[in-house]
Amino acid sequence: MTSGDKDPYLLLNTVVSNPLRRQIVEVLGREGEKTFTELKRHLKVSTGTLYYHLENLRGVIEQTEDKKYRLTEDGRKLFRIFEKEKDLVKEVFGRKSRIVELFDKYVKPYLVPLKLFTSLYKQPLLEGVAVMVSIILAAIPSALWGIEIVLLESKNTVFITPHDKIIAIIKSIFSWVIIAVLLDLLSRLTGYKSSLPEFYAASSASFIPIYIAVLAIGLAKSYLNGEFFLYVAAFSYRLAQIFTIGFLIATMTVYKKMSEAKAFLFVTFIFYLSYFVNYFLPRFFP
Repeated sequence: MTSGDKDPYLLLNTVVSNPLRRQIVEVLGREGEKTFTELKRHLKVSTGTLYYHLENLRGVIEQTEDKKYRLTEDGRKLFRIFEKEKDLVKEVFGRKSRIVELFDKYVKPYLVPLKLFTSLYKQPLLEGVAVMVSIILAAIPSALWGIEIVLLESKNTVFITPHDKIIAIIKSIFSWVIIAVLLDLLSRLTGYKSSLPEFYAASSASFIPIYIAVLAIGLAKSYLNGEFFLYVAAFSYRLAQIFTIGFLIATMTVYKKMSEAKAFLFVTFIFYLSYFVNYFLPRFFP
Protein backbone atom coordinates (compact mmCIF):
# COMPACT_ATOMS: atom_id res chain seq x y z
CA MET A 1 0.00 0.00 0.00
CA THR A 2 1.47 3.33 -1.04
CA SER A 3 0.46 6.82 -0.16
CA GLY A 4 0.74 8.43 -3.60
CA ASP A 5 -0.68 11.90 -3.99
CA LYS A 6 -3.66 11.55 -1.67
CA ASP A 7 -5.61 14.55 -0.41
CA PRO A 8 -4.53 14.92 3.26
CA TYR A 9 -8.06 15.87 4.28
CA LEU A 10 -9.41 12.75 2.57
CA LEU A 11 -6.86 10.63 4.43
CA LEU A 12 -7.79 12.28 7.73
CA ASN A 13 -11.49 11.68 7.13
CA THR A 14 -10.82 8.05 6.17
CA VAL A 15 -9.27 7.40 9.57
CA VAL A 16 -11.36 9.66 11.82
CA SER A 17 -14.66 8.40 10.37
CA ASN A 18 -14.12 4.95 11.90
CA PRO A 19 -12.88 4.21 15.45
CA LEU A 20 -11.23 0.93 14.46
CA ARG A 21 -9.21 2.55 11.67
CA ARG A 22 -8.02 5.19 14.09
CA GLN A 23 -7.09 2.44 16.54
CA ILE A 24 -5.07 0.66 13.83
CA VAL A 25 -3.14 3.88 13.10
CA GLU A 26 -2.54 4.47 16.81
CA VAL A 27 -1.33 0.89 17.42
CA LEU A 28 1.10 1.02 14.49
CA GLY A 29 2.21 4.52 15.52
CA ARG A 30 2.91 3.56 19.12
CA GLU A 31 4.20 0.00 18.71
CA GLY A 32 5.66 -0.05 15.20
CA GLU A 33 5.33 -2.74 12.54
CA LYS A 34 2.79 -5.53 13.07
CA THR A 35 1.85 -8.68 11.19
CA PHE A 36 -1.77 -9.29 10.24
CA THR A 37 -2.06 -11.89 13.00
CA GLU A 38 -0.59 -9.54 15.60
CA LEU A 39 -3.00 -6.77 14.62
CA LYS A 40 -5.95 -9.15 14.71
CA ARG A 41 -4.97 -10.41 18.17
CA HIS A 42 -4.38 -6.89 19.51
CA LEU A 43 -7.62 -5.43 18.11
CA LYS A 44 -9.73 -8.55 18.84
CA VAL A 45 -11.60 -8.42 15.52
CA SER A 46 -12.49 -10.99 12.88
CA THR A 47 -10.35 -11.65 9.81
CA GLY A 48 -12.93 -10.11 7.48
CA THR A 49 -13.28 -6.98 9.60
CA LEU A 50 -9.53 -6.39 9.67
CA TYR A 51 -9.12 -7.02 5.92
CA TYR A 52 -11.89 -4.52 5.22
CA HIS A 53 -10.39 -1.71 7.29
CA LEU A 54 -6.82 -2.32 6.11
CA GLU A 55 -8.04 -1.95 2.53
CA ASN A 56 -9.68 1.34 3.46
CA LEU A 57 -6.39 2.59 4.93
CA ARG A 58 -4.45 2.53 1.67
CA GLY A 59 -2.21 5.58 1.68
CA VAL A 60 -2.08 5.57 5.48
CA ILE A 61 -0.49 2.17 5.98
CA GLU A 62 1.72 -0.01 3.81
CA GLN A 63 3.25 -3.49 3.86
CA THR A 64 6.93 -4.19 4.23
CA GLU A 65 8.79 -6.87 2.26
CA ASP A 66 8.17 -9.35 5.09
CA LYS A 67 4.39 -8.65 4.93
CA LYS A 68 4.22 -6.54 8.10
CA TYR A 69 2.03 -3.46 8.26
CA ARG A 70 3.44 -0.03 9.09
CA LEU A 71 2.45 3.60 8.74
CA THR A 72 3.34 5.52 5.60
CA GLU A 73 4.78 9.02 5.86
CA ASP A 74 1.24 10.41 5.68
CA GLY A 75 0.15 7.85 8.27
CA ARG A 76 2.83 9.03 10.68
CA LYS A 77 1.65 12.62 10.20
CA LEU A 78 -1.90 11.58 11.07
CA PHE A 79 -0.63 9.72 14.12
CA ARG A 80 1.13 12.87 15.33
CA ILE A 81 -2.13 14.79 14.87
CA PHE A 82 -3.98 12.23 16.99
CA GLU A 83 -1.33 12.28 19.71
CA LYS A 84 -0.89 16.05 19.97
CA GLU A 85 -4.21 17.53 18.93
CA LYS A 86 -6.89 15.22 20.40
CA ASP A 87 -8.64 18.03 22.23
CA LEU A 88 -8.54 20.27 19.14
CA VAL A 89 -9.99 17.54 16.92
CA LYS A 90 -12.83 16.96 19.41
CA GLU A 91 -13.57 20.68 19.49
CA VAL A 92 -13.55 21.05 15.69
CA PHE A 93 -15.84 18.09 15.11
CA GLY A 94 -18.09 19.16 17.97
CA ARG A 95 -20.13 17.11 20.42
CA LYS A 96 -23.22 15.24 19.36
CA SER A 97 -26.53 15.83 21.07
CA ARG A 98 -27.45 13.44 23.85
CA ILE A 99 -30.21 11.88 21.78
CA VAL A 100 -27.88 11.27 18.84
CA GLU A 101 -25.24 9.80 21.16
CA LEU A 102 -27.78 7.41 22.68
CA PHE A 103 -29.04 6.40 19.22
CA ASP A 104 -25.50 5.82 17.93
CA LYS A 105 -24.59 3.79 21.00
CA TYR A 106 -27.68 1.66 21.64
CA VAL A 107 -29.75 1.54 18.45
CA LYS A 108 -27.61 2.09 15.36
CA PRO A 109 -25.20 -0.85 15.94
CA TYR A 110 -28.21 -3.20 15.72
CA LEU A 111 -30.19 -1.33 13.09
CA VAL A 112 -27.20 -0.79 10.75
CA PRO A 113 -24.79 -3.53 11.92
CA LEU A 114 -21.57 -2.56 10.16
CA LYS A 115 -19.56 -4.88 12.41
CA LEU A 116 -21.64 -7.86 11.30
CA PHE A 117 -21.02 -7.20 7.63
CA THR A 118 -17.35 -6.34 8.04
CA SER A 119 -17.07 -9.73 9.77
CA LEU A 120 -18.50 -11.34 6.60
CA TYR A 121 -16.12 -9.38 4.37
CA LYS A 122 -13.77 -11.68 2.42
CA GLN A 123 -15.07 -14.69 4.33
CA PRO A 124 -16.47 -16.99 1.58
CA LEU A 125 -17.52 -19.68 4.05
CA LEU A 126 -19.58 -17.27 6.18
CA GLU A 127 -21.06 -15.63 3.08
CA GLY A 128 -22.02 -19.06 1.78
CA VAL A 129 -23.66 -19.93 5.09
CA ALA A 130 -25.65 -16.68 4.92
CA VAL A 131 -26.92 -17.63 1.46
CA MET A 132 -27.97 -21.14 2.55
CA VAL A 133 -29.72 -19.87 5.70
CA SER A 134 -31.57 -17.23 3.66
CA ILE A 135 -32.72 -19.78 1.08
CA ILE A 136 -34.04 -22.14 3.75
CA LEU A 137 -35.80 -19.41 5.72
CA ALA A 138 -37.35 -17.99 2.52
CA ALA A 139 -38.63 -21.33 1.22
CA ILE A 140 -40.32 -22.68 4.36
CA PRO A 141 -43.15 -20.08 4.75
CA SER A 142 -43.98 -20.26 1.04
CA ALA A 143 -44.02 -24.06 1.04
CA LEU A 144 -46.08 -24.46 4.22
CA TRP A 145 -48.46 -21.50 4.50
CA GLY A 146 -48.55 -19.74 1.15
CA ILE A 147 -46.64 -16.68 2.31
CA GLU A 148 -44.33 -15.28 -0.34
CA ILE A 149 -41.92 -12.36 -0.38
CA VAL A 150 -42.02 -10.00 -3.36
CA LEU A 151 -39.09 -7.60 -3.11
CA LEU A 152 -39.53 -6.07 0.37
CA GLU A 153 -43.21 -6.92 0.86
CA SER A 154 -45.01 -10.13 1.87
CA LYS A 155 -48.16 -11.61 0.37
CA ASN A 156 -50.55 -14.43 1.27
CA THR A 157 -51.26 -16.61 -1.74
CA VAL A 158 -53.60 -19.51 -2.42
CA PHE A 159 -51.87 -22.52 -3.94
CA ILE A 160 -53.85 -24.34 -6.61
CA THR A 161 -51.15 -26.53 -8.10
CA PRO A 162 -47.63 -27.62 -7.10
CA HIS A 163 -46.41 -25.29 -9.82
CA ASP A 164 -47.92 -22.34 -7.90
CA LYS A 165 -46.02 -23.39 -4.80
CA ILE A 166 -42.74 -23.60 -6.70
CA ILE A 167 -43.29 -20.13 -8.18
CA ALA A 168 -43.99 -18.70 -4.71
CA ILE A 169 -40.81 -20.26 -3.31
CA ILE A 170 -38.77 -18.87 -6.21
CA LYS A 171 -40.22 -15.38 -5.68
CA SER A 172 -39.34 -15.45 -1.99
CA ILE A 173 -35.82 -16.74 -2.53
CA PHE A 174 -34.93 -14.41 -5.39
CA SER A 175 -36.37 -11.24 -3.94
CA TRP A 176 -32.99 -10.54 -2.37
CA VAL A 177 -31.24 -11.36 -5.65
CA ILE A 178 -33.40 -8.88 -7.59
CA ILE A 179 -32.84 -6.15 -5.01
CA ALA A 180 -29.10 -6.88 -4.94
CA VAL A 181 -29.00 -6.56 -8.75
CA LEU A 182 -30.84 -3.22 -8.60
CA LEU A 183 -28.55 -1.87 -5.87
CA ASP A 184 -25.50 -3.10 -7.75
CA LEU A 185 -26.63 -1.39 -10.96
CA LEU A 186 -27.46 1.86 -9.17
CA SER A 187 -24.08 1.90 -7.44
CA ARG A 188 -22.21 1.18 -10.68
CA LEU A 189 -24.05 3.96 -12.49
CA THR A 190 -22.90 6.39 -9.80
CA GLY A 191 -19.27 5.27 -9.89
CA TYR A 192 -19.04 2.66 -7.15
CA LYS A 193 -17.28 -0.56 -7.97
CA SER A 194 -18.92 -3.94 -8.12
CA SER A 195 -17.82 -6.69 -5.76
CA LEU A 196 -19.34 -9.80 -7.28
CA PRO A 197 -20.17 -12.36 -6.05
CA GLU A 198 -19.43 -11.29 -2.47
CA PHE A 199 -21.90 -8.40 -2.54
CA TYR A 200 -24.73 -10.66 -3.66
CA ALA A 201 -23.90 -13.28 -1.05
CA ALA A 202 -23.72 -10.73 1.76
CA SER A 203 -26.96 -9.06 0.67
CA SER A 204 -28.79 -12.33 1.32
CA ALA A 205 -28.06 -11.87 5.03
CA SER A 206 -29.92 -8.56 4.87
CA PHE A 207 -33.18 -10.42 4.24
CA ILE A 208 -32.87 -12.73 7.23
CA PRO A 209 -34.93 -10.40 9.51
CA ILE A 210 -37.85 -10.46 7.03
CA TYR A 211 -37.58 -14.22 6.49
CA ILE A 212 -37.55 -14.87 10.24
CA ALA A 213 -40.56 -12.58 10.78
CA VAL A 214 -42.58 -14.34 8.07
CA LEU A 215 -41.62 -17.73 9.49
CA ALA A 216 -42.69 -16.65 12.99
CA ILE A 217 -45.97 -15.26 11.66
CA GLY A 218 -46.68 -18.52 9.85
CA LEU A 219 -46.00 -20.57 12.97
CA ALA A 220 -48.14 -18.30 15.15
CA LYS A 221 -50.95 -18.35 12.60
CA SER A 222 -51.52 -22.03 13.32
CA TYR A 223 -52.37 -21.25 16.97
CA LEU A 224 -53.61 -17.65 17.00
CA ASN A 225 -56.35 -15.86 15.15
CA GLY A 226 -58.41 -12.72 15.18
CA GLU A 227 -57.93 -9.04 14.54
CA PHE A 228 -55.34 -8.58 17.29
CA PHE A 229 -53.10 -11.21 15.70
CA LEU A 230 -53.33 -9.39 12.37
CA TYR A 231 -52.16 -6.14 13.98
CA VAL A 232 -49.29 -7.89 15.76
CA ALA A 233 -48.28 -9.70 12.57
CA ALA A 234 -48.32 -6.47 10.56
CA PHE A 235 -46.28 -4.63 13.20
CA SER A 236 -43.77 -7.50 13.44
CA TYR A 237 -43.28 -7.56 9.69
CA ARG A 238 -42.79 -3.79 9.44
CA LEU A 239 -40.25 -3.94 12.24
CA ALA A 240 -38.38 -6.73 10.45
CA GLN A 241 -38.57 -4.68 7.25
CA ILE A 242 -36.87 -1.76 9.02
CA PHE A 243 -34.04 -4.07 10.10
CA THR A 244 -33.69 -5.44 6.55
CA ILE A 245 -33.42 -1.88 5.23
CA GLY A 246 -30.74 -1.15 7.85
CA PHE A 247 -28.90 -4.37 6.95
CA LEU A 248 -28.97 -3.41 3.26
CA ILE A 249 -27.47 -0.02 4.16
CA ALA A 250 -24.69 -1.81 6.08
CA THR A 251 -24.10 -4.15 3.11
CA MET A 252 -23.76 -1.21 0.70
CA THR A 253 -21.49 0.67 3.10
CA VAL A 254 -19.12 -2.26 3.61
CA TYR A 255 -19.08 -3.94 0.20
CA LYS A 256 -19.45 -0.86 -1.99
CA LYS A 257 -17.31 1.34 0.28
CA MET A 258 -19.81 4.21 0.18
CA SER A 259 -21.02 6.49 2.94
CA GLU A 260 -24.01 5.46 5.03
CA ALA A 261 -25.87 8.54 3.80
CA LYS A 262 -25.53 7.52 0.14
CA ALA A 263 -26.37 3.91 0.96
CA PHE A 264 -29.51 5.16 2.73
CA LEU A 265 -30.60 7.01 -0.44
CA PHE A 266 -30.12 3.94 -2.64
CA VAL A 267 -31.96 1.61 -0.26
CA THR A 268 -34.79 4.12 0.28
CA PHE A 269 -35.30 4.28 -3.49
CA ILE A 270 -35.53 0.47 -3.59
CA PHE A 271 -38.04 0.49 -0.72
CA TYR A 272 -40.38 2.87 -2.56
CA LEU A 273 -39.91 0.90 -5.77
CA SER A 274 -40.95 -2.25 -3.90
CA TYR A 275 -43.99 -0.46 -2.49
CA PHE A 276 -44.97 0.74 -5.96
CA VAL A 277 -44.60 -2.72 -7.52
CA ASN A 278 -46.65 -4.40 -4.80
CA TYR A 279 -49.44 -1.89 -4.18
CA PHE A 280 -49.81 0.53 -7.08
CA LEU A 281 -48.76 -1.47 -10.14
CA PRO A 282 -51.46 -4.17 -9.61
CA ARG A 283 -54.14 -1.45 -9.73
CA PHE A 284 -53.10 -0.53 -13.25
CA PHE A 285 -52.25 -4.08 -14.41
CA PRO A 286 -54.53 -6.43 -12.43
